Amino acid sequence: MLFLYRGVIHAPFVYDDIDQIQKNASLLHLRTTLQYFHSAVPFTDNLRGFGGSFYRPFFWLSLAVDQKVWGLNPTGFHITNIVLHWIAGLLGFFLLRRLRASVLVSAMSSLLWLGLPINSEVVAWISGRSYSLMAIFLFLALLSSQWYLRSKTFLALFSYSIAALAAILCHEEGVLVLPITLLVLYGVDRFRSRKEYVALGVAGTSMLVVYFYLREIAGTQTSAAGSPKLLAVGVSFMKYLSWMILPIRNNVDDHNGGAVRVGVATMNHHIVAFSHHDAVLPLGSIGQ
Repeated sequence: MLFLYRGVIHAPFVYDDIDQIQKNASLLHLRTTLQYFHSAVPFTDNLRGFGGSFYRPFFWLSLAVDQKVWGLNPTGFHITNIVLHWIAGLLGFFLLRRLRASVLVSAMSSLLWLGLPINSEVVAWISGRSYSLMAIFLFLALLSSQWYLRSKTFLALFSYSIAALAAILCHEEGVLVLPITLLVLYGVDRFRSRKEYVALGVAGTSMLVVYFYLREIAGTQTSAAGSPKLLAVGVSFMKYLSWMILPIRNNVDDHNGGAVRVGVATMNHHIVAFSHHDAVLPLGSIGQ
């Protein structure tokens, strides 16, 4: 990873980094940084034709920590981005091992994901780290769900809930934690442990309720005041679609690609792992 991203370390602040980090006085003190837990931040007009705002308090908190450690030295922020990406890959390796993939398959899949060019935005663009943070907590949630199925302890279920909530507080794509959890676990034992699946479903749904409640308190908007929300969503979706496939983009200019990339890469981990199973694994064998 250091070899692949060695050129990023000395890169300057670019695009949103300038306003969100270099010119953002709110990151200088913990008290002002905590305002992001009860205040939404507007999107740029380029991202949403009808305005709107986003709610990612853990993302802002991570920037504040970097600001405290590195000052306004972009090199430090880039190092943090590389480390976060590496942690996500390591957790992906542990997840594959938990799903009984071989060490070789787990290692090669994780290394392949870490080096994919389509992940370059998440690492090279400091403001793109919200995707890496979300991926880290997504993997932690999946590992916790495996732990809960094996141990059936409250602590494991609580860990899953916290990781699921943290993923959404890093990036709104974290709402996919619950469906991805159920999809992965279905591939493991075909919902034979129904009581545990219900508990995970309730825990995941509860965290979604908490998240949307916090969003409401923060005043997060899906569109500017007075504009039809359904139309705003439609316009946003079409922009999202065009940026992703018309044409395909793999550079730092693509503001939305990272979320889909993280999701696709995550599912690739699982597909590779499951392709090496000849039969459905018994629940009790997971992680042994």
